[in-house]
Amino acid sequence: MRRADPFRALAAAGAFVTATALAASLCGGAPAPASPPAPKTPAAPPMIVDRHYPANRAGELKARLLERPKDSAAAGWAAEYASTQEVARLDPMTRAAERAWAARLGLAAAPSDSVRTVLQEIVDSMANCPLDSVAIKRAAQGLTRIGIVVPLSGRYERFGKTFVNGLRVAMEEHNREWSPTLNLILHDSEADPLVGARKSRWLLKDHGVSLLVGEIFSANTAPLAAATQVLGAILISPSATNERLAILGDGVFQLHIGPTATAAALARQMAGESPHSTIAILAARTPDDSAQAIAVAKACDFSAVRVLGTQWVKEENADFTKPLGTLRGKRPTALVLIGSPRMVGNVGAQIRAAWPDVRILGFQSLDPEGLNAEARAGLEGATIFMAVPDAVRSRVPGAAHPHVGPGLSHRARHRSGDRVRVRDRVPAPGGASEPGL
Repeated sequence: MRRADPFRALAAAGAFVTATALAASLCGGAPAPASPPAPKTPAAPPMIVDRHYPANRAGELKARLLERPKDSAAAGWAAEYASTQEVARLDPMTRAAERAWAARLGLAAAPSDSVRTVLQEIVDSMANCPLDSVAIKRAAQGLTRIGIVVPLSGRYERFGKTFVNGLRVAMEEHNREWSPTLNLILHDSEADPLVGARKSRWLLKDHGVSLLVGEIFSANTAPLAAATQVLGAILISPSATNERLAILGDGVFQLHIGPTATAAALARQMAGESPHSTIAILAARTPDDSAQAIAVAKACDFSAVRVLGTQWVKEENADFTKPLGTLRGKRPTALVLIGSPRMVGNVGAQIRAAWPDVRILGFQSLDPEGLNAEARAGLEGATIFMAVPDAVRSRVPGAAHPHVGPGLSHRARHRSGDRVRVRDRVPAPGGASEPGL
């Protein structure tokens, strides 16, 4: 296997705020008769601001039980959590471990007689149930322990350490306001796929983590993916670009998909609509946009979709009427826009005057969230092909399912291991909203 594209390190910087102290001045004058000292008023206890919890009820209950197992309400939380539909939908082994953990924790929190009866029934029903030790560890820790397997020594040390620094900042920001508190468990993969696979097994079996993050390169990520899928865990790959990694299991997700996957989805869409489909490409001359345009041309050639012409433009251009007119004269079935949101916004503001009936295809930069009202109106009807690492939270007990924003209908495509979201249209300003999934 080949290594992935150069890793783009993620880092964040924190800001520190300094406080100033004010000193009270003492006024001189004639001494006054001493008065008896006033009784000291006990200082008010500091107010504890309640932390933010997951919006889903089961996720909130799980977080509260993890953070405050000795709370007076913990027994009630445990009984409610064990009976939620989210827990009932889990795999049998995981479901049994979650319910047993919640019941035992609730019984230790001095429950009332009625709640004690419910929790004791759950414990008694699990008495003869052989539970896997990994499932028990995961139930007791939830997703609070996240395993990280990246190179922290050797040739790629700086990539791994930069990535870990960014993760730490993100964890600190989360833990200040949200529950449950997350913890990172770091292991050095040494940029060796065999070492990474061995350490991922340690994390999954010994530490009971159910979420693993790693590796930086595609070749080193594949063994981690295989290890997580054997134990039913989730792997999030931050930078591996080989889209075929997803075929290793339903729990493998990539945060960075190369242009090949989305380009192939576009080509399949056009080829499936008509054997005579053709396209024209308007692309910026930046390295990333050039790679996307080349990937589209190759994918279309493979799918027998003709590319009638390509116009390369500068990203900072303001007037696109001439290249649009040139491509319009070739009479393609659709126009593919490839560029930054700024460029796409400028094209969207001009395209209805230059090419009124054009069908527009594009990628992430056509997302209407980054466009102004004029560009959104010009791009009404566009189809967007987006790589999305969704469904990660849908496997987590009590987590909310991902959804599409208002006014965006979509079809999810899962072919050849890629995860590509196709947004059928860009909504016009003030248009009617459609419910997301």
